[in-house]
Amino acid sequence: MNWHEEPEMPRAEEIIATQASVLPHHEVQKPPRNKNRYLEAQYRLLRHEGTELLRRSVQEFRQDPGMAESSDTAVYTNVVVHGYLVSRIGMLCRIGFCPSRTDKRIRWNQSPRLTPGTIVALSPADDKFQNICLIANVVQRDLVGRLEPDLAAGEHPSTPPRIDIAWADPKHDAILDPDTELVMVEARNGYYESVRHAMRGLQEWSQYPSRFERYLIDGAKEACAPQYLRDFNHTMDLSSILTDDTSTACTVNVVRDGMPAADLTSLDPSQLNSLQHVLTSELAIVQGPPGTGKTFTSVSALKVLLSNLDGKHPIVIAAQTNHALDQILLLCAQATKAEFVRLGRRSQNEFISARTVFNLKQRSQKSYAGKEFGRIESLRKTHAKELKDLIDECFPDGLLKPSELLANGVITQAQHDSLDPDLEDDPFLPWLNDSIEQRPPHRFEPVSDIFEDVDSDVHDARRRMVDDDEKDRLSGQYIPILESYTGRVDLEILKRKNQLRSRMGGVLRKYQDLWDVPRHFRGAVYRCLRDQYVELKTKHFRALLEENAQLAENGRSCRARVDAEVIKEFNIPIVGCTATGLTKYRKLIENLQPRVLLVEEAAETREANITSALFPSLEQVILVGDHMQLAPHTDLRELGDHPYNLRVSLFERMINLGAGHAILNVQRRMSPEIRLILEPFYPTLQDHESVLARTPAPGMCHASYFFCHKWPESQTQWKSSINLTEARMIAGFVRYLVQNGTDASKVTILTFYQGQRGVILRELSKDAVLNNLSPLRRYNVCTVDGYQGEENDVVILSLVRSPRNTAPYNVGFLDNQNRVVVALSRARRGFYIFGNYRNLVHSAKSKAVWGPPTLVLRDQDRCHSRLPLTCKRHGEVVEVRNPQDWEMLHGGCRRKCEARLECGHVCQLLCHPCAAECDYVPKAPSNVRVGHIGLYEFLGSENQTRDEAVPAAVGDAAQDLISMYGGDEVIPNDDAVASDVSSGGASPDTCNPPDASDGTGSRTSPKASQSDRGSVEEEDLLSAVNSPSAPNSHESSNVNGGGRLSASRGIERAGQHWSKWDLRDYDMKMRQELKQGPRVAGMIVKETFREVQVRDDCQRKVVKVHRSTNVHQTNPSPDMAVTSRPTPSPVRVPAVLSSAAKDNLIDFSDAPASGPIRPLAVEGPYASSGYGGMTLLEEEDVRSEVSDLIRL
Repeated sequence: MNWHEEPEMPRAEEIIATQASVLPHHEVQKPPRNKNRYLEAQYRLLRHEGTELLRRSVQEFRQDPGMAESSDTAVYTNVVVHGYLVSRIGMLCRIGFCPSRTDKRIRWNQSPRLTPGTIVALSPADDKFQNICLIANVVQRDLVGRLEPDLAAGEHPSTPPRIDIAWADPKHDAILDPDTELVMVEARNGYYESVRHAMRGLQEWSQYPSRFERYLIDGAKEACAPQYLRDFNHTMDLSSILTDDTSTACTVNVVRDGMPAADLTSLDPSQLNSLQHVLTSELAIVQGPPGTGKTFTSVSALKVLLSNLDGKHPIVIAAQTNHALDQILLLCAQATKAEFVRLGRRSQNEFISARTVFNLKQRSQKSYAGKEFGRIESLRKTHAKELKDLIDECFPDGLLKPSELLANGVITQAQHDSLDPDLEDDPFLPWLNDSIEQRPPHRFEPVSDIFEDVDSDVHDARRRMVDDDEKDRLSGQYIPILESYTGRVDLEILKRKNQLRSRMGGVLRKYQDLWDVPRHFRGAVYRCLRDQYVELKTKHFRALLEENAQLAENGRSCRARVDAEVIKEFNIPIVGCTATGLTKYRKLIENLQPRVLLVEEAAETREANITSALFPSLEQVILVGDHMQLAPHTDLRELGDHPYNLRVSLFERMINLGAGHAILNVQRRMSPEIRLILEPFYPTLQDHESVLARTPAPGMCHASYFFCHKWPESQTQWKSSINLTEARMIAGFVRYLVQNGTDASKVTILTFYQGQRGVILRELSKDAVLNNLSPLRRYNVCTVDGYQGEENDVVILSLVRSPRNTAPYNVGFLDNQNRVVVALSRARRGFYIFGNYRNLVHSAKSKAVWGPPTLVLRDQDRCHSRLPLTCKRHGEVVEVRNPQDWEMLHGGCRRKCEARLECGHVCQLLCHPCAAECDYVPKAPSNVRVGHIGLYEFLGSENQTRDEAVPAAVGDAAQDLISMYGGDEVIPNDDAVASDVSSGGASPDTCNPPDASDGTGSRTSPKASQSDRGSVEEEDLLSAVNSPSAPNSHESSNVNGGGRLSASRGIERAGQHWSKWDLRDYDMKMRQELKQGPRVAGMIVKETFREVQVRDDCQRKVVKVHRSTNVHQTNPSPDMAVTSRPTPSPVRVPAVLSSAAKDNLIDFSDAPASGPIRPLAVEGPYASSGYGGMTLLEEEDVRSEVSDLIRL
């Protein structure tokens, strides 16, 4: 078929073909010279990309009709028609289906399956694509009441999923009969909507000449001045770019006189040169390396154009992504104060979302509902009535009317007259008698309770291409197909439908009196009559759908004209849309008659998206981008390479052919150390003075580093590569950066793989310390492809690929230079690579790409299997080699903090960078020596277990405080190594008490049965009891994201082993919750303290243990002081070490050599908030009460 005449939607022959079509080559090394051949090559390649993956999926199904779903193909069975929706975009068929070929449930709200714009192939269930293939386009897939049952509306829980589709060829393919069971196949990759509108635009551009053919087709290198500039005699007012507000108009001949001096503007010389190139070139091309201000230069050009052009013909701004489009529209609005309108989906930015055509219509004083709209709407209502009448006739509430069968030639006059004429409603009823049955409802039961994994990026990308404006046009009249009764037929006979129909046709020819038909044949005969009748009506039905499709097309053209009139009414000077929108809204934009088209991210935009949007009115095309960064995306990788070259943009092709262009060369993003890594790709790139003094991220020795490892990779079910150990290493690094003062929002983690992105997000989300420091958990983890145009202070690159020792070198996507350049150029202050260096530079595919930038790192000794860190407090360099090493650091080095506190003591925490985290000790009177020691036990009766004693001592309100650690607690020695603790809270490891014979302890599991541990809800709250931590804790948290306790030190005393550990970050969170939450019941505690001697070297020695006869009770009321009462009999229950008893019960050099110590009680609000407190002082030196808040 001639490519100009190809239909917009795929033909069945394309999808059912056993072999792919032969494709033309797209020449990029020389000009095509022939416009038709050039456009046809673009068209054929796009059409192949849009259809080939579905063709392959259909072939996969044809070869194995019983196949389960694969990673490439989705299969839906029991597909039946439920009804039709008459909307403004046409008559849509609502189908129900069963995703029975997958072994997992589908999260429809996240899944990219059946996204609007996807094409699907359908075939009768008994044909299975052997002869029949029907093509449809998914138009609508609402969640509640469609993909999921609307239980509130009374739908059955087993109601199958439903979607609305548009038949590609309604004249031949549309299905009316709900008894026709179909199978539906979807390609799980590829998206037809991304190429559909560009193909149509190419067909239209072939019909008229364009001034840009001399560049695109003939290869002209020097661009002429745009027509508007020739109309101005080459003079323009440039005052809009001058920085001096007092400057008068600056009108110059931009071709002859050039631009103002750079110091009079906010542009650097390369930006001024690029601006002059834009203003004087019909086809202007500006290359901007990373950080050089491409968008800023574009906005400067727009300022000049808006101040010189008359505004009657808007400037069209297009960008590859919605984010880039919103960014330039906002900057343009701020710089020029000009109004704009955005076409397509609503932006997430409120300022932009208010500037749509819909909102302009609301503000308009005119009425645009003219005669043409009225005629179209009237015809649509007529079509809806005809469709409803037709459906009611074919599928009545009861049985078919013999008169309708007679009128359509299905039965003879004699057969009609043989039925009882007195039964006007259902003459067939007595004849069928017990051969009638009610149609069963369409039901679907999921085969599994396990949900499938989803590729959320794919879903989001496709969803963003679905316009909100389109959704407004999908409302309409829904006409369900409800057939209540039919003839009963034996199931085995029904399976042989063709044989049944042939045989029943013979029965009808034999019997003119229907009462003579044998009873056991009557159900089958009725079905045969019904099928013939529906077939006859289907012809009229399909003609109605085709007529309505043409009406919908007329409506689209009418709306495009009206929308253009609305924009003109408000004299909107700027129209923004995505690169896809350029072709999708082609009719609207063409009606606006724009003179200038500016394309941001032009090097990432397909050539066809631009060439198909070269409207006849255009006088200038401005392309801004960087072909060294991301190239256009293709769903079929082979189409991106030679000889098809779909990954070569128009921007890159023109530069390679020698077209005139300007280059920006001063970067304002990266510190010089990071910029050096890019020097192999951008040898002329210079640093702006603003980046020269930029320092590395706090806590880091270098602004850039390559951490090398050999940890092996693996794969997800989506075949996406992941590296779990690398992800854990990166999560620990992010925690370290945040501990050193870098806000989590200032750190971005990039990876080339979507699977790794998910793994890293999970590792970050389960890091308790990090989540305390960044409670909002707004972590920036992105794929490289999704981060072009973005930047951040610190960027971490996860390379992932690392084959096992016996496997060959393999880098996957990492060999793509465009992606590499993007990844290397996003950071401002710190850029850190984590990956397998040997795999990267020894792979034949990636050696040429990665060799030069990694050589820069190696030459500067920044490429090792150890990551050097700099302690902010002590200046020491610490090296981290594996994820476990992060657990030994608290953001600093491995020394003690030793910061001098207000109380005069020295902080004994492990080194940490934040002074606010230092251990706080209240200032005591000058004649008081502070010892900082104390232990607490919950008290109960002699016969109570621990789980009984705690609630009894604390009160009913503390029932939630049931320990997640089961059984009596016996704590390991100093030399015991803590093991992992299950997620959900932190608990210590345990060992049995040392045996008298060998003094060693044997490990026992810290786990207990659910019955021993209490309910799940009870488990979490008593982590505060088993894992005490205080506001003045001496060590940073050793808890990682999964509730893992990394270290626990034992304290041996009186034949018992006590555990102490620090959960300060966790404790800080708990304190905030307690302050904000309801008050808890009082707690009864018994003190255990001991006499200590301090040697000259500040080491401590326990002299003897004291047990207090006082029991202190914290009270629910904040205004009640702590009281004392007689001590009940103690029970052997786990002791809870207070935060003051740190590191074998911390004492300081100014503590007394010896002496008895007694407690002082605390008063105030903390007594009712789960806090008790005391400072233990030398008895003979007590002159006044001193309070210290100690968290239980």
